Amino acid sequence: MKKILPMILALALLGATPVSATAERDTRLLALAADAVVPDGSYTLRLAVCAMLINRKNDACYPKSLAAVICDAGIELTNGSASPRSLRAAADALDGSDPTRGALRLSRERDEKARPRLVIDGYYFY
Repeated sequence: MKKILPMILALALLGATPVSATAERDTRLLALAADAVVPDGSYTLRLAVCAMLINRKNDACYPKSLAAVICDAGIELTNGSASPRSLRAAADALDGSDPTRGALRLSRERDEKARPRLVIDGYYFY
């Protein structure tokens, strides 16, 4: 413990964020985004939304942070707490679960020019 405390203090002074704090922040951001996009959605739908946002973050055409991806998508987050279902979906998506198989967008309407990768409860993932 004596060796860890100085390292945490040094990181704090340098402005670095410990990995666990970053993971916790990303989980909360994704969960709040899922709650905003599909407030009454199933766990699977929430997982798909979280995975799609992560896919965007990892794609060269989108911003490189989850916060920027969420803002770029026009998703308005609340200051409240995320639902347990969304928190679980966000954590699973961050652990690599992706039912969308790499989708980068979703729509409530079917795009006749594209084949959806996944359809859940009337949401099309492309």
